[in-house]
Amino acid sequence: GKYAVELMGAIREKYPSLKLFANRGLEILGDYAKHIDYVLLESCFALNGTMRDQGDPQWALSHLKKGQKANPGLVGCALDYFADKEEKDRKISTEQADLIEKIKQAHKLHGLVSCVSVK
Repeated sequence: GKYAVELMGAIREKYPSLKLFANRGLEILGDYAKHIDYVLLESCFALNGTMRDQGDPQWALSHLKKGQKANPGLVGCALDYFADKEEKDRKISTEQADLIEKIKQAHKLHGLVSCVSVK
């Protein structure tokens, strides 16, 4: 953790105008948030083609709040999946369309930039 934070700080110092996007390490986000612009919360709201329990995203959201406290400009982004790769060539079913809408609404509720994709 310590070295990752130091590396991100060094990158930010050397390239101050570069937009940095983190996709891991939420448990130390509060330590490195000041060095990044975006953070990804992946698979927090949906799992295996269904919505997760309402409490499941709370771990990631609590770390996002810590990160945004350290860096008020930090943008939270969410990526959830509605289907497996095998389904990508098929048309989206009514159930999948409903799931996509539920995922997008959950992202919006928490102020996240939303992305929904196939796995």
